[in-house]
Amino acid sequence: MEQIKIIDDCLASETEWQEVCDQCLYATYFHTPEWARVFSTYMHGRMRPWPQKIVFEDGKIAIVPLSRISYFHGMFKQYVSSPAGTFGGWLSLQELSSDHIRELILYMQKHSNITWRENPYAPGLRDIEIKAARHDFTQAVDLRTSYDEIVSATSRTHQKSIRRALRSGVSVCEADSREQWQRHFQGYLASRSRWEKAGQQKLSAGYSWELFEILFNARSSCCKLWLALCKGEVASSVISFYWNHHAVAWHGGAFEEYFDVYPNHLLYQEMVRDAHEKGFHWFDFNTTGDLSGVASFKDQLGTQRIPSRVLDKASLSKKIARTVKSIFFR
Repeated sequence: MEQIKIIDDCLASETEWQEVCDQCLYATYFHTPEWARVFSTYMHGRMRPWPQKIVFEDGKIAIVPLSRISYFHGMFKQYVSSPAGTFGGWLSLQELSSDHIRELILYMQKHSNITWRENPYAPGLRDIEIKAARHDFTQAVDLRTSYDEIVSATSRTHQKSIRRALRSGVSVCEADSREQWQRHFQGYLASRSRWEKAGQQKLSAGYSWELFEILFNARSSCCKLWLALCKGEVASSVISFYWNHHAVAWHGGAFEEYFDVYPNHLLYQEMVRDAHEKGFHWFDFNTTGDLSGVASFKDQLGTQRIPSRVLDKASLSKKIARTVKSIFFR
């Protein structure tokens, strides 16, 4: 039997893209038009949504939510799936066979300049090789069980830290003001400073306040900023996104002066409890890069490590563009 082939690919309309996101059971917030628009706005149009509609010879259809970045007045182009190194790849309302998946992997690989992080929830993908992809993982809690079982899977250290946080008067709430979002940004800067001093990670340029202002102004029902408060002051905070069956902690910040009351332990546990109550299937603590200490912390929360490979292809032109950018745009 011959392998199923792709017979057409073209730009998908936002309506087509949104409809598939709404109904695809393995879609995450990172696959949505809303997420792509956030970064298009943040990058002042230099990154633009570029969703592709893939048609197979058997009539099945997949949507690949790419974004395209232009450098130097369009001389160089890069594709990402999806922005900020988050879960990307295809979505479909139809069941895709291993042949469909292999064709989609080849489609992603044919781009000379592309960054694609595997969606760990896409069925059938995990057992198929992605050539030249590096290994990575996300850490998540399966919520399709009782909350008591979820708590019992956490470490004794984590449970002890929660009790210490409660005794110290730490509480958890959702942010509702610009000032609280600004405090989150300050906590993020403080965290980056600690990581840099500790030499734990080769830090990228990071995000400016503008990105968080865009998220705040959007007032999306899919986005929440969670706060751990100690005596009324923000001790730590996390931005989370919610889509279909998937809840994910995307971005955090914390202030060192509150570490002794363990606000993050209570904060994350309350986020898990809330997602469980609302019927989500997964609470995803996300990838950690090279921050081994953060990964160890997430292990305490009863997470499982789920592979999420990364394909990062760079042509010679992209490497030249990166070099020029690093020299002239520091």
